Amino acid sequence: VSLTHLNLENLNTKNNLCEKCKKELSPFVTFDVKSQISQILDNEKLLNQVMKNNLNEISTKSVLDLKEGSIYREEKNLSRNRFISLVLNTDGAPITNSRNYNMWPVLGTIVELDPQSRESFKNVVILGNFKHFN
Repeated sequence: VSLTHLNLENLNTKNNLCEKCKKELSPFVTFDVKSQISQILDNEKLLNQVMKNNLNEISTKSVLDLKEGSIYREEKNLSRNRFISLVLNTDGAPITNSRNYNMWPVLGTIVELDPQSRESFKNVVILGNFKHFN
């Protein structure tokens, strides 16, 4: 992931204090999601996948992909506009051997991309990162 892809000029770090004990809470760093999605969809092939998936009827016979699930189908039928949706995930990882410091990146993938494109790391949207100190 390039630094341009993350648009670090729009980086936002929030340090919060616990209202009860006034202890500083671990910061959550957010990234510019809109610019990342725009950069992904600037690729004509990927944009065409999203457009195709917005226009196509969804199969109700079997569930082979996220877009064929009942909740997704219901939301798509209710929306009069074309849209994109993100699947969000996170997983903590120790940064040092001391295990006193963990990072929890919050990542998203565009559901309307074909599965192979969706799973490519270059098409992952980085929403934020939670830094946790033990």
